[in-house]
Order: sequence, then structure tokens, then C-alpha cells
Amino acid sequence: MPGRMIAFLLICIEAFTLGFLGKSFAFPFVIFVISLAALTTSFRLKLQGRRLFVVVAGLAFLFFAKYHVVPANPVYQWGSFRIQAALIICQFMISLQVLHLFAVRGDARGLSLAIFPGMGAVALVCASVVRAPARDRLILQLLFVAFALLSAVYAARTRSVVATASRKTSKRRAVSLITISVAIALLGWFGARTLYRYERQIDDLVTTLLRSDQTTNTIGFSGSARLGSVQHQKNTASDKIAVRVICQTRPGYLRGKTFDKLHASAWTSSLGQLSLDPLSNPPDNIPELPSGHRLFAADSVAATQWKVATFWPDPSYATRMFVPLGTTHVTAAINEVAVDRDRIYQSDELLPGRPYAALVPMKDVRAQPQNIDFTPLKQLPGELDPRIGDLAAEVFAGRASTREKIEAVRDYFAKNYTYSLSISVPDDRDPLAYFLLERPPAHCEYFATGAAVLLRKAGVPCRYVTGFVAAEKNRYGDYWVARNRDAHAWVEAYDEQLGWVTVEATPSAGVPAGEVLSSNSQWWESIKDRAHMTLVTLQEGGIPALTALIARILLSWPVALLVAIVLLVRIVALHLRKRHRHRIRRQPEFRELHKLLGQMDARLSKSKLERRPGETLNQFADRIEPNPVANWYRDYASVRYGQNREERVEILIERMAKS
Repeated sequence: MPGRMIAFLLICIEAFTLGFLGKSFAFPFVIFVISLAALTTSFRLKLQGRRLFVVVAGLAFLFFAKYHVVPANPVYQWGSFRIQAALIICQFMISLQVLHLFAVRGDARGLSLAIFPGMGAVALVCASVVRAPARDRLILQLLFVAFALLSAVYAARTRSVVATASRKTSKRRAVSLITISVAIALLGWFGARTLYRYERQIDDLVTTLLRSDQTTNTIGFSGSARLGSVQHQKNTASDKIAVRVICQTRPGYLRGKTFDKLHASAWTSSLGQLSLDPLSNPPDNIPELPSGHRLFAADSVAATQWKVATFWPDPSYATRMFVPLGTTHVTAAINEVAVDRDRIYQSDELLPGRPYAALVPMKDVRAQPQNIDFTPLKQLPGELDPRIGDLAAEVFAGRASTREKIEAVRDYFAKNYTYSLSISVPDDRDPLAYFLLERPPAHCEYFATGAAVLLRKAGVPCRYVTGFVAAEKNRYGDYWVARNRDAHAWVEAYDEQLGWVTVEATPSAGVPAGEVLSSNSQWWESIKDRAHMTLVTLQEGGIPALTALIARILLSWPVALLVAIVLLVRIVALHLRKRHRHRIRRQPEFRELHKLLGQMDARLSKSKLERRPGETLNQFADRIEPNPVANWYRDYASVRYGQNREERVEILIERMAKS
């Protein structure tokens, strides 16, 4: 079997494996067609030295652009971890092998015995990083064994190995290669079975390692929140942007997690989650979704208008969706969203740094009757200091309605407490009781917890909420920003008339108001943020998004002004050049010179000597040396661009006659 045929079969195995695992046969089909053309036609490419480098570098650039522009293959994704780079490397390696098929024999010796099967092995490894169903594993293992055997045959048939060896040595090497390949195939079979058997444990280990640097950024937004967790978040890289929000009005409170149980100065949540599937028929008047985004609904709400906000979170907040109270729909380039009873959204499919959008009906739907069991939202810890009950009676004296009680707790903390990022609690005191009874300066978590306890004492169902307050606006980027220092804790209480309302018990000094950065800092941040947003948009939208971006850039007024200026300068330059040529041509001596040059060019053209486009007279003279006419062209250049043209034109005429 010829070596080129074996190489073709190796490529077919790799392409089929890629399509089989990636659930897309578009690229494999193109590879098959091109490889078949290389096998059945005589067309070949000379790939040596600089040309080989340029072709490979160009191919690498194309796949680099593909990685950043073409939409991601959802198969190559583990939860929130994107492994599209493995897919791109696989496609790049297969493309290099196809390039080898078109190479003239001997030109691609660097892609022969070791390199060609080696690239195929890399392609198979990169294609196999996805989770394969149990029914597909036997097929994959058979493909790997076939690849190993064909690689051994390819090595045995490659002339670069056996050209200088004796026939006996060649056979020995071929047998050795086949034996080693079979051994590798068996080891691969055993390794694959082992990896599939312990797939879950390996996934958990990879997830733990990859997310080990994100634990500090989820404190306060996970399953529990101790007093001090949000403060830790505020003090950790406080200037770092946590989330960017594109909307028309100030976003305000962005909910990350709600909690309903308090015990030993720590909040926990008892809520389960419901999985939402994308809506096949979106409600009326829903704004147009971005390319690739799907719509998920937690409530069936009909509205004529919607408040829409698009969120660009920091990659460290993967899977968590920070959205305002009242959000009934979310959109993202994902297939599934989880939501709990308190309308806290998250998705394991949300890639780090990828955008999502929240839709809030313009009309107030929170006051609608809800089938909620308020019992957990009124419970208090059993170890609560009895003096707190006396304090609650004092705070709510004469307040009957829920609205009045909410106002009372706000006024109480605003008039009797001060805000501080730190609080010192004696070792023998309960932190919450110490805060409520001794009134030390404290941070938002103490105020929110204190307000929740007092409201529950008064019979008002409420929950503890952590998240961010987005109040800073980037004037250059026209979007809102919430930084780590804007992490916050507050309370949401249920009012029979209004539904769920936000209760801000922290004094105004402790409520994030959005520090205004300098103009230079805002401008630089907007440049970096817009570049990141554009890149992600191209990744999600692919070629249509790139086309729309180019059209938007070309139709923008700065580009239109630049094009107009360039065209104006070009027109003026052409006009001046035309006037200069016209002025020169009106001089008799120049007309005579042009006539002489034309005659000499016509004479030489009969001998198949013609000046190339852009070639100067002196360059042409050097090229036709030692032809005696070369000196005539040098003299012509001297006369044309020198002085005393009238006297020297006659000399040129004489020399032309002698040439």
C-alpha cells in the first residue's frame, strides 16, 4: 500500500473521530474532500524554506482567528470550563497533515516518519477531551487501535527510514514499529477504560483545581454567609470590577443569593432549585435577543414593556447571575438555567466572563398573590437573647402595617448607629446581640441581619440578601459598574400591598454610592471593557457578528470623516500631479525627450528587453548590462533630471543612432 494512501487513511480516521465526538461533520467532510483530491490528482505544492514557514504561519493565524470569532462548539465544554482550544488544535494538526499530502515528494521531509503520525496522535488526544457516552467508547477504542496499526505500517513504508538500511534491517525495524504500536494501542485501550471508569472523580478533581482561585470571589454568594463574609469580599481587590451593566437607568441592587435561616451568626438557605428549559415561544413584546441567546422564564408574565439590562460579569463569578429584584426572564447563550423560589438564577453552562441579560416587566408584578410558605421567613434562632424581643417592641411601638414597620426599622438604625467596615466583638458575647444591644459601629451584614431579626420579631416575613449595588457609571463606555467594594447585604421583606420590597437598614455612609474615578481612569477602563465585549460578542455571534461589526465601524461618523479626508487628499494630490505633468509636457525639450525614450523602448522591445513596471531607468540599465544601450539609458536619466537639457538632447540623438 503506497505511503500516501496510508496517510490518507490516517487523516480519515482522525477526521471521523473528530466529527463523531464533536457531533459536527462539516469540517471532517471538507478535510475528506480535500484529502481525496490530493490523493487522486497530480497537483502538488513546493513547500520548502520560507514558503513552508509562511504557509504554516498563515494556517496558524487562520485557526487563531477561528478560535476567537467562530461560535464555540457546545460539546467541547465541561460545565463552565471552555476547552475549545483543544478542538482548534485538533483541526490545525489535521490541516497540516492534509498540507503534507499536497507536498512534492521530498519537500516535506520534516513531516514524514515521526511528525506525521505524531500530529495525528495529538489530533486524536485533543478530539477526545469530551465526555463520550458508554455506547460510543468501543467505537473510539477501535478507531485508536486502527490508527496505531496504520501508523506502524506508514512508518514501515516511509522511504526516509529504510533508504540507507539493508533489507534485513528494514524488516527488523518494521516489525519493531508494529510491535511497539500494538503495545501502545493496548495501553491506550486500558487507559481509556480506566479514565471512563473514574470519569466523575477526574471531573471533580479538575473542577476543584480550576476553581481553587475563585473561592474568595464566591464568599457570601454560596450556600452560607457568615457575618463578615461580605466585608471580606469588599476588602479583597476592592477596585476590581465585579460586573458591568448596560442599561438606561441605574441598576441599583443586584441580587446574588438569598438566605432564610439564621443560626450562630451565619445565614443558610433551605431552598431547592428548579431547572428551566429555553422557551420555544417567547411572550409578546419581548425585545430581540442577541445572536445565540436563549430565553428562560421563571414566571409567566405578560407585559407591554420591559426593562432590559445586560450584565458582563468578571470571570471569577462564573455560573452566578446577579440580577435585580423582579426579574422574571433571563437570556444567555446556554441551554439550561437553574432558579429557586426567591428567583435567584445560576447556570453551570455560563462560561466565565460571558454576558447574560435580565428582563423585568415595567408594571409591578410583585404584589400579585404568591403561593409562598412564609413560615421559614418568620423563624428566629432559638438562642436569641430575650432582650432583643424587648428592643423590637420598642422599635415597632405604634406601628401596625408592614410598611410602617419597615420604615420604623430603617429610622431606628439610621438614628442610633454608625457605619464602619470593622467591628470588635468581645469573645464572650454573641455578635448579633452585642450589635443590637450595645450599638457599636458595624458594617452592612450586621445591619441587614439585625433588621431581619427585628422584622421577624414583628411578624414580617423577610430574607437576607447578598449581592452588589451598581451605582457607578462609566461616562465614556455608557455602562454601570459594580466593584468588589460595592458588595453589600440587605433585606427583602414581603408587604401585602407592594409584594417584595428592598429594605436598606445600613446607614447611608455604608451604602455603595459609586465612587467617581478620574476621567483618564474611566476612559482607559472603557477601552479595555469594550475590547473584551467585542471579542466575546464575535465569539458568540461568529461571522454574522463580525460582518455587523465591520458594517457598524464603516458607517460610523469618525470612519466616514477619515475616509472623506483621505479621498480629499488623494484628489488634491492627483490634481497637483496632473498640473505638474501638463506643465512639463508643454516644454519643447521635454516633449523631445519623451519621444526619444519611446523610440528607444520600442527598439529594445523587439529584442524582448522591456522595462518592468516601477523600474527606474538606472535600474533597467543595470539589468541589461553589458548591452551598450545601458549607457544610453543612464545618459538619458542624467539629461532628463539634470540641467542644460537643450544642449544634451542632440547628444542623445547621436548616441541613439549609433546604438
